[in-house]
Amino acid sequence: MNFSHSLCSNFDIVRLNNNKNLVISRYHHIVFTGFCLYRSNNLWSSFDEGNKTPLFEWLRNRIDITSTSLRNLASSSIYKTTVYLLVDPSLPCDLEFKRLSSILFNYSSDIIKFRFLPIDTRKSQKKSLTEMYSTVVAPQLSRIIFNYISAFNVNVIASRLDSDDGFTNSHYLTLALAAESVLTNSNLSTYLLDFPVGYQYDFSSHMLYRTLWPEGNFSSIVYRAGSFVSVDDIISPFSYPHDIIPTSLPKITISTSACQWIQTIHGENVANHIYSWSSLLGCYEFKNIFNL
Repeated sequence: MNFSHSLCSNFDIVRLNNNKNLVISRYHHIVFTGFCLYRSNNLWSSFDEGNKTPLFEWLRNRIDITSTSLRNLASSSIYKTTVYLLVDPSLPCDLEFKRLSSILFNYSSDIIKFRFLPIDTRKSQKKSLTEMYSTVVAPQLSRIIFNYISAFNVNVIASRLDSDDGFTNSHYLTLALAAESVLTNSNLSTYLLDFPVGYQYDFSSHMLYRTLWPEGNFSSIVYRAGSFVSVDDIISPFSYPHDIIPTSLPKITISTSACQWIQTIHGENVANHIYSWSSLLGCYEFKNIFNL
């Protein structure tokens, strides 16, 4: 079941601002980012053999990228938000991890909180990455979502965000507008909001591109309060492959002129590449593109 939904920006922004306190009280945004889960690769093999340096160097570089994205999230969120960073429980509290903890503590406020969520995936390494996420990670996230809905009687928006990607400044307002508009004009208990317009950023060249990805990695799921009697009814953003939208959820495509997300291209992420249809916008520093 697919829908297309275009926001009437001027009208909706005025309406949202006039009822901002109501909207803030009606929603809780949960962001899950797989920051450092165990994987069958050379970094973790070296770590298990006692050589921690490669993994710590990876952590150091990833923290620099992640902290920029999360700082923007912290400054742009307009309703209660909890960010869960998924990590392997065997990671020691080294200096790099303490640095990230300090950064997240400084970003926290009455609006947004950051939490580390230890998840042990070592026993699932013979499974595919998608199967590991859906069978080991997703059930724990579904429990978190269900608990928020049950304990606070609020509508929940759940997003999955790679630790090297980000949302633009305009996305949080757009997300609130979309969730509120669909929730008040339909009887859907849960649905997926898809945002196809975003940026791609190449760290090697500092080039920024505008792109379109109709079923990409930057969707969010909305859960209506009072609609779920069991955690088994909850589909989490890790219940399905990151780049495939499940047919079991109604999908609403949100058409916007402004870019909603930032996908980064760098040496450690061989899965991403600049799409042939992306349009070059120019050369930018990474920290500056969130304000475009």
